[in-house]
Amino acid sequence: MSLKATYTSPAETRSFEHTIAPGNEQHPIQGLSAAITAMQADINQYLTQRMAQEGHSGPIQDDDDQDEEEGEEEGNEEDASSPKNKQQPGVDESNAKKQKTS
Repeated sequence: MSLKATYTSPAETRSFEHTIAPGNEQHPIQGLSAAITAMQADINQYLTQRMAQEGHSGPIQDDDDQDEEEGEEEGNEEDASSPKNKQQPGVDESNAKKQKTS
């Protein structure tokens, strides 16, 4: 049995394959786990080499991550005006009175 993955880009297609060693009775999925870990390492190494060839020097941020960050920034602005974050009347007033009398 083997584990297979295919990477496809506009420029090329690359296949990865690892044989799944049979696990023992106590750890039946040990072989699958080892194959997944090995495949992940191979794919990461391949993509790191591709990025170096293409001239990328740092981590690449995909569009989904950028959209999430923009959404978080917008969310922070909305949070400031949301009713949940508005202070209840009288709460700060009593604290302000205590500070003035102290």
